[in-house]
Amino acid sequence: MTQERRTERRRKVHHPTEVEQEFAGRRFLATTRDIGAGGMFIESPEPFVPGDFVRVRFQLPGTSSHIALEAQVVRAEGVAPDGSHEAGVAVRFLDAPDWVVAEVRRFVEEGAPSRRRRPSRR
Repeated sequence: MTQERRTERRRKVHHPTEVEQEFAGRRFLATTRDIGAGGMFIESPEPFVPGDFVRVRFQLPGTSSHIALEAQVVRAEGVAPDGSHEAGVAVRFLDAPDWVVAEVRRFVEEGAPSRRRRPSRR
């Protein structure tokens, strides 16, 4: 069983992201499936392997900030057998500036479900 290594909360999104791999001369538009302050999952049929370095460019929904970051592929997934998700890669952001980390955390927290508990019925 694979151990989860995320240290940050994630928020599900469906938003365009530009992915570039300079040394291979590849640049394409993909879709972000979820994002957290430490990285994102990008749906893409383009083949990548863990360890590949990419540059991602995106804008968080509802914000005016355009973000461009270096990232490293940490996991690659194929299409789910049940069709619940497309093939893609999980990337870890490298050296993200503090303002980007804060902006992404704020975005994630705004979309997080409430942590309040329902009153118990006795």
